[in-house]
Amino acid sequence: MSPALAQVNGSGPSPANLFDTVLNLPGDEEVITGVSVESIGGVSAETTQLNVSDGGTVGEIFHALSGSEVNISGGTVGYFFRALSGSEVNISGGNVGSCFDAVSGSEVHISGGMVGRFFDALPDSKVTISGGIVDSNMSAESGSKVNINGGTVGGSFSARDCEVNISDGTVHDSFRTFGSQVSISGGTVKPGFFAEASVVHISGGTVESQFRGARGSEVNISGGNVAVDGLWGISVSNSSVMNISGGTVGDFIINPVSYVGGGTGSLLLGPGRRVASIVDTRTRFSDAIDRALYESPDSYNTVRNVYLQRRKNAILNGQFDAEAQPDIYENGEF
Repeated sequence: MSPALAQVNGSGPSPANLFDTVLNLPGDEEVITGVSVESIGGVSAETTQLNVSDGGTVGEIFHALSGSEVNISGGTVGYFFRALSGSEVNISGGNVGSCFDAVSGSEVHISGGMVGRFFDALPDSKVTISGGIVDSNMSAESGSKVNINGGTVGGSFSARDCEVNISDGTVHDSFRTFGSQVSISGGTVKPGFFAEASVVHISGGTVESQFRGARGSEVNISGGNVAVDGLWGISVSNSSVMNISGGTVGDFIINPVSYVGGGTGSLLLGPGRRVASIVDTRTRFSDAIDRALYESPDSYNTVRNVYLQRRKNAILNGQFDAEAQPDIYENGEF
C-alpha cells in the first residue's frame, strides 16, 4: 500500500525513503516560497515529507494536503496552518503560529515546541499532546479525539461532543466540556473545570478547585485528588449525578451531591478517607446557589455574606430579637 493512503508508522516522523518527495527547510526555499497560499502533497498516490528544523521558515496560511507528512523540530511556522484530511503533522520543537487547524481525517502529534493560541481540533481529527506548550483557547469539536499525555495546554480549553483523555501534563484554568466524554487518569487540571451534559471519569491526577458538573452530567471519581485545594470545591447542579468510589475529594462541597441511588446517605470519599454525610437538597437550593456563584457581580462576597448570616443565626439560635437573647454577663460571669 502506498503511504499516500494512510498516515504511516503512527506518531512521529517516518523514514524519508517512504516518500516520493522530501523537502527540507532550510534548504528547499525555492520550492516553498512562503507566499499565500502554499501547500504540499495532494497528488494522487504520491507522498511528500516536509522537515522544518532550526532556521527554517514556513509562511502563513500553509496547507498540508493528503499524503503529506510535516515534521517540525525547529524554525518558525506562520499562522493559519491547516492539516487537511490524510495528512500528519509532528511538532517536536520550533514555534508554530496561532490559529492552527487539524481538519477531519488529519493527525497531529505535539511533543515539544510552542503552538500559538486558537488551536482547533476540528470534527473527526486526532490530536496527541505529549510535550511542549499549546497556548490558550484550544478547542476540540464534534467527533475529534484529543489525548494529553504531557506538556502544557493553556487556559480556556473548550471540548464539544468529542473525546478528551488526560493522563499527564498540565491543563490550565477554565476547561469547559459540552456533550463530551472526558477521562482524567493523571496530570493536573487547574481551577474552573466545567462539564455540561458530559460524562467525566476521574481515576487519577489532580483536578483543582471550582469543579462544576452542570445540567445532565455524570461525574465518576474513583481516584486522584479533586477540589482539595480551595474554598470553592465542587458544585453539582440539578439533574447531574456524581459517583464517588475512591480518591480524595475536597472538604468544601458547596452544592449537596447526588449519587446513584439518590436520597440521603453517606459517601466514602476515598479508601481510608473521611465519610461525609450529605443530604440531597439540590431541588430546594440549586437555583439559589447557581445564582450566587455564577450570576452575582461578586460571587465570593455573596457566598461569604450568606455564610456569615447563617453563622449569626446559629449563634442566636434562630432568635433575631436582641431582647430575647440570654444575658452572657448575668451573675457577673462571662
